Amino acid sequence: MHDQVKQNAFFAGIAGFLMCAFGFGYVMTPIFDHGEAYALSFTVFYGMLKIGGICLLLIAAVCWTGRPIALVLDAIVTTLCGLIMVGCAVCWTIFEKSMDLQNLLIFIVGIMFTRSGFANGSLFVRGEGAFEGKSGGKSWFGIPTLEPPGAQEPPVPEVPHPASLKSDALPGEGEPPPDEGYLAALSKEKDEPPSASYE
Repeated sequence: MHDQVKQNAFFAGIAGFLMCAFGFGYVMTPIFDHGEAYALSFTVFYGMLKIGGICLLLIAAVCWTGRPIALVLDAIVTTLCGLIMVGCAVCWTIFEKSMDLQNLLIFIVGIMFTRSGFANGSLFVRGEGAFEGKSGGKSWFGIPTLEPPGAQEPPVPEVPHPASLKSDALPGEGEPPPDEGYLAALSKEKDEPPSASYE
């Protein structure tokens, strides 16, 4: 999941850059006078490009940190932007009584944005359980932070139970006890510590 969150930074950054480029660098003015609602749709559309583009650039930076909250923010922003694109394209088509290539492209991009938003939201919901126990106690707004693979503490080796220690000087299972006694047999044992046996 950590890699998936970081990979989303690239797509969010590209989308934010393009939206800012069109929002601030290209002005599409209405060529027909269809009333205030028609003109307002252009204002809403370009406001969405500017604000949404800036938000996606910020979300891309958050995605690069691997924080799962970035998926939630991305889902909200891209879904809202996609719905506005679809709504404006439909509005212009209705007022103009035709769907030209520009309206069609905006409609398709809006559908793609909406699907991307739902996909990121679904990804967060599916991976929410995987975040638990892997955050190392770190969180942001109550949501754990993913850590890269290998960042968890190494497993502690299991210490053998004293009853499982077996001495080579003592007879094995089913063998008769030593004639000189167990203590005398242990006194003849070598300096090496007894080995652990789980049999």
